[in-house]
Parts: sequence; C-alpha cells; structure tokens
Amino acid sequence: MYLQKLYIVLLCVFFPFTLFANTADSLLTVYKSISKQEKGNWLNTLLESEISLDDKRKVLNVILQNDTNDKLLEARLHAAFGFLENQQGNSIEAIEAYEKALFLQKEVNKITLDTLANHWKTSLAGIFYTIGDDQKAYSLFMEVLKNAEKNNKKELIADVSKQIGDVHRNLKNEDKAIEYYQRALKLYQELGIKRGEAASTNSLGILYSDQKKPQKALEFYRRTLQLCKEINFERGIAFTLNNIGYELFVLSNYDSAYHYYEQALQLKEKLENLSSMSATLVNMGQVRLAQKEYNEAKILFEKSLELAIQTSNSSVELENYEFLTQLYQKIEQPAKALDNLQKYVKLKETLFEESKLEKINELEARFQVGKKEQQIEFLQQQSEWEEGKTYLLGGVTFLVLLILVMTLKRIKDNQKANQILSQKNNEITSANQKVKESINYAKHIQDAIQVNETQLFQYFPTHFILNRPKDIVGGDCLWFAQKESTFYIALADCTGHGVSGAFMTILCNSLLNDIFTHHNSSEKELNPAEMLEELDDLLQAHLHQKQTQIKDGMDIAILKIILKENQLVYAGAKIPLYYRIPNQKLNCIKATRRPIGEHQFRHKRTNFENTFLELKKGMRIYLTSDGYQDQFGGKENKKFLRKNFEKLISTDAPLSIQESEVIEKLEKWKGNESQTDDIMVVGIEF
Repeated sequence: MYLQKLYIVLLCVFFPFTLFANTADSLLTVYKSISKQEKGNWLNTLLESEISLDDKRKVLNVILQNDTNDKLLEARLHAAFGFLENQQGNSIEAIEAYEKALFLQKEVNKITLDTLANHWKTSLAGIFYTIGDDQKAYSLFMEVLKNAEKNNKKELIADVSKQIGDVHRNLKNEDKAIEYYQRALKLYQELGIKRGEAASTNSLGILYSDQKKPQKALEFYRRTLQLCKEINFERGIAFTLNNIGYELFVLSNYDSAYHYYEQALQLKEKLENLSSMSATLVNMGQVRLAQKEYNEAKILFEKSLELAIQTSNSSVELENYEFLTQLYQKIEQPAKALDNLQKYVKLKETLFEESKLEKINELEARFQVGKKEQQIEFLQQQSEWEEGKTYLLGGVTFLVLLILVMTLKRIKDNQKANQILSQKNNEITSANQKVKESINYAKHIQDAIQVNETQLFQYFPTHFILNRPKDIVGGDCLWFAQKESTFYIALADCTGHGVSGAFMTILCNSLLNDIFTHHNSSEKELNPAEMLEELDDLLQAHLHQKQTQIKDGMDIAILKIILKENQLVYAGAKIPLYYRIPNQKLNCIKATRRPIGEHQFRHKRTNFENTFLELKKGMRIYLTSDGYQDQFGGKENKKFLRKNFEKLISTDAPLSIQESEVIEKLEKWKGNESQTDDIMVVGIEF
C-alpha cells in the first residue's frame, strides 16, 4: 500500500512530462495499474497538483472514455470535471458536470457516496450562489444541512451554516444571517477550527458594517484579526486590518484608521497583492483628504490609481477619480478637477455597460441550467420506466402523438398572430430598456452634480443623509458650498419626481452655484434670505414663467453656518428647520409660506426672513422634504404626518441610532405600499 501511494505521488510530480511523452493507451495502462480502492485518492491528488487545467482535463477524458463500467468512478470523474470547469469560470458546464455526478450517485445508491454527494451539492450550491440564483443555492445548502444534522457531522453543519448565512445576507435577511453565522461560529469553536471561526466573525463584521454599526463591526473584526494571527493567515490579517481601518474612519478616528491601513499595506506588499494594495492606498488617501493633508492625499491617490489601472481594478480606479475631483476642487485647480470628473463619468458609463453584459450572461446561464435540469429530469423518468414500467411507453407515446396531431392545426393558425405579438413585445421591451438605461445614466449625472456625502463628512462628521428617490432619479437635492470657515447648506424639494424632478434639481444646483460664485468674488456677505430672493428671480427668468405660465418651482431651506462665531443663519421657503439642544425639547423654526418660482404668487408674496441661532456643543439640526411625512402606510393606509416624524428626532439617542430608527420606521410604515414621493432627511450634530 505504501509503495502504491508513493507511486501515485511520483506520478503526479512527473506527470507534466509523462503526459506528453506517453500516448493515451500507455497513460491508461499506468492508471489501470492502480488498485480500485486507490483510484479515488489518485483523482484527488491529480486535482490538487500543479498540473495545468488543460492537462488535467485530458487525463480525465482518457479515463472516462476507457473505464465506463464503474458507475462510482464515473460519478467521481464528472465531479472532477465540475471542479475544473468552475475553476475556469465555466458555470454552466460546471453545473452540468456536478448534476451528472449526483444523478449517477443516486443510481449507485451507496452509503460510501453520501459524503461525496454532500461535498458535490455544496460545490453546486456555491456555483448557483455565484451566478445569482439564491433560491437554488439555498435549497441545496438546506438539503446538505439536513443530511449533516441527521448524521451529526458537526464540521459540515458549520460549513453549510456559514454559507446559508451568506445567502441570507445577500437577500437582506439580516436576522437570519446572524443566526446562521452564530451557529457556525459556535460549532467551529467547539471543534477548534480557527480558520472557520475567523471566516464566521469576519462575515458578522461585514454584516454589521453594512448595517452602519461600526462599533459592532469592530468587535468582530478584532476577533477575526486575533484568530488570523493565531493561525498565521497573512492574507486574512491584511484584509482584516483594512476592514478595521475603514470602521475607524467611519467613526472619525482618523489617526488610528491610517495606522491600521499602513499595517495592511505593508503586509499586502509582502504578499505582492497589487490589486488589494490599490484599495488600501485609496483608503489612506481618503483619510488624508479628510484631515486636509492635500499633498499627501494626492500622492496616495496617484499611487493607488497607477496600481488600479495596472491590475484592471476598475472599482478602485473609479474611487480615485472621484476623490481626485474633490481634492482638486479643494486646492482650487478646476481644470484638473474637471479632467478627473470626466474620467469618472466615462468609466462609470463603461462599467454600467459591462454590468448590463454580466446580467445578460447571468440570465443566459440560468436559462441554460434550466434546460439541463429538464434533460436530467427526463433521464430520471426514463430510468424509472426501464425498471418495470416499459409497457406504459407505447401508450404514453400514442397519447402524446394524438395530442400533437390535435393541436397542430391550432398552432399553425395562431403562429402568424404569435409572431406579430412577439415582434411588438420585443419592440416595447427594447424601447423600455433604452428608456431605463437613459434614466440610469441620468442618475449617474445627478449623483455627480449633487453634494457628495464624503464632502459633508469632512466638516460635519456626525451627520446622516437619507436620500430615497421615488423612482431611479428624483426631485430632492442637497447643495453645499464653503467660503473659508463659513458653510452653506441647502435642501430643496423640487416640483415633481422622476426625470422631471431630476431636471429641476440640476437647475437648482446650477443657480445656487451661480449665486454663490457671483457673491463670493465680492466683499458683501451673503445671507440665506437674499439667496432665496435671488434664486426665485433667476428660476422664474430661466423658465420664462411670465410668458409660459409654467408652474414648476421648489421648496427649499438654506443654512449659513459660521463656525468662528458659533452662529447659524436660516431662511426657508416652505421647508422648516428643526433644532434641538441636549436635554431640551425639539424646536421648529417655521418657513415662509412662499415657494420658489411659480410666477402666479408674485403679486402677493412675502419677503423671506433670516433667523439667527447660537450654535452649542451637542446641538442638532434637521432638514426634511415633505416626502417622509406624506408617506402612506400603516393599518389604515394614512399619511405618516409631521408630528410622528418630530417624535422620531426628539430623542437623546446617538445620531447614528436615530438614522436607523428613521429608516426602520419608514420601512415598517410603508410595508407593501409603493413610495408616495421622493424622501430626503438630513441631520447634523455640532
């Protein structure tokens, strides 16, 4: 037995040479010299060897063509093909191979194949998960889990529980995901499998990060880091250091975040993982940008961009263009800012097209898988008939032929009508797809024009922005500008939603920028009430409202925040300002009951007024469009109402908790109802 095992190892070591030196017949002779019991181990050794995938496939084909009497071996061979196809990214072929292996396993029906079948089903479920078919992945994972529980195979239970958790996280079933992750973690701890523990704690960290709970995410990431260090898993250490750095950045702990990013970068350099290095470098640049260390940030972004382009890491390349645009805006180099913005938009458009192609390929994969499943189902039925029900075949065939003859005339009569209907449907589908693509691209433009949350985060780190357009694009927008230590923030609710509302937001941003730029060059201090008056005049002029009677306009609130003087100035057109000082009740400054635009109100309009507030530590301010309070829902399908919104923001809970409560209450109230209007809520703590 020892000599046979040694022979197998030697064969795999020298296999690349013997493969080309020997014919298929001689290779088969070598294979036949191995005992039947050792053939399974020989296949496993072959798959794990350093031989190229093409060479492995040649070997398996020779064996499959010359040794078809052993169903158990044939099942193993198809599973091996599945493994190879999956490694090359051929999802359809991999699924077909694994399903053939499982079909043969049912025919053999040997207990010895149960373990292998579980392994094959788990691999198959993983492929379904990769191509986005969560339902089939979940079904297979649950099948393996039940079998593992029945046989008390704890390690398999842990492995599959972790993967089921991934499916639930992907489907946003976060409570279920946590339940399965915790189950996997407990079992890995009992079994002393530290790599499994690390994978589970890392998944929990990612989940809490997605939920915007940085403290909870940090708790699990730190456990992951300790476990990776205990087993000397350097790649895991590097990625976890990066994750910890991100959560510390979210918490505005910039120095600590940068320190962890530096450690991650050093380890990734050692591992020569250039693509991952580019991701860490852009994170480090983002920290320096937030700290206003612009020269160092620029160097980091440029290094990251170079590596991202070199390794075709498009997502990191896109981030660099976005942050470089912001950086050059900060250091007043508009030409370079525009150049990077154009690169950002161009790459975003390219990635959007690639995303569409990936979606088409994914749908094609699912379609092909469905066809293969139908073929396998037919083969299973055929096998059952051959075992004792052959006499039914003639009757069923006759019945099928009779049905075909009876329906042939009807099919022929309807064929022309169906072709016309199909053509019209294709035309409608194509037109709808083009419209949707245009709207999606319009969203990219709208997002690029509006204030980036990272920009606001630099100066007011404790804040939240809830932006929920009713459609892909919307009519609510946020505007931000800065002159030294004075900041201007505006929230606008434009007429309409969807595409028409989005056009108004672009016009709103453009006019506010013009007003700010015009007055910024003069010595005169600009106040919110004057900005609203000027915005009203400009909007009516741009829309020619006097001549056209166009009634489009907007509700808007503008804030001027003077940090040196601890002062806030507010003026509003139908959008109030809420503010709350710690341990005091919520206050509301009412807006002027006059919209921006809408020429018919010009003869009876009242002047906009400034309101002055002293800024105090811990003081919070809130702005909201009317979409939140007007949302229909609840048991009686009524509006949410302003008084209920005010209750949500009247608590002493941390702002991040308030944000979660605002989102959760909205989802619970809305239920299955459609969204009524665009929704935007902004909260800032000083």
